[in-house]
Amino acid sequence: MPIIGISLNFIEAKKNDVKAGEIKINSSPRIISIEETDLKPLDKKVLKIGFEFNTSYDSAGEIKLGGDMLFMHEKQKEILEHWKNAKVLSQDIAVDVFNALFSKCLLKASMIAEELQLPLPLNLPRVKPGADYIAPATDEKKKK
Repeated sequence: MPIIGISLNFIEAKKNDVKAGEIKINSSPRIISIEETDLKPLDKKVLKIGFEFNTSYDSAGEIKLGGDMLFMHEKQKEILEHWKNAKVLSQDIAVDVFNALFSKCLLKASMIAEELQLPLPLNLPRVKPGADYIAPATDEKKKK
């Protein structure tokens, strides 16, 4: 994967008075800038992709994250030119970039949501009553 790293530069979160009922949760990343920068340890030029990631909870609250992703690609010049002309991500990198942002930011937003006592912005697996559940074997059982 050509993603070198993701760093967060800001985190904003707020919880409003919540009335009983269902809360619609929406998470969405947005690319705000792309520029070329030097990555001195590797002595290479990389793309620095500025982003914002917003998780909204209707009127119940909001979590905003922002930062930069360092990205290396063989077609960096073309990707940068496409961004300058159209202000959209090139198809060459869009899937990798957005998947990485969802992975990093949804995990961070989940930790913040827990602190604010808001619902998690992602679905976790649930064990249902009546279903057969077999605990995974421990290392000790495997050795016997």
